[in-house]
Amino acid sequence: MLVLAETWRQLLHEYAAREEYRYTVDGDSIIIRFKAAGERHIGLKLNATDSFLVVFMFDERFVEEDRRPLAVMACNRWNAEKLIPKLYLNEHEDGQCDIVGEWSVPSCLGADLSSFTQVMEWAIATLDSVYEWLGENYGL
Repeated sequence: MLVLAETWRQLLHEYAAREEYRYTVDGDSIIIRFKAAGERHIGLKLNATDSFLVVFMFDERFVEEDRRPLAVMACNRWNAEKLIPKLYLNEHEDGQCDIVGEWSVPSCLGADLSSFTQVMEWAIATLDSVYEWLGENYGL
């Protein structure tokens, strides 16, 4: 494991402990799940390298096959109007699809708890707003 990747992993541990978030470690990924408005679960999956912290956002709903063209249209609209995160329709090995977002945080932003907290607070707020936007505009 790279030095900065270990630093980011430690920062996530400290941040999650302070905020009382639970997370799981899956290989090189760290996954944090949250309960959003209603009963919907949303989450962040973080992968760290020496150059970037790559953040993936997801919710735990799948897009029905007949609504996939609508989901692609929604992702394209979001990507045309917003810079971050990039949205796309993710197809799993079992053929199910969900809408996920992705962005990278460059290591030059620093790796201290204060900076990491700002990144995480922004990520969590963005995560919730993206899925709220999808629901309000497309019923997804």
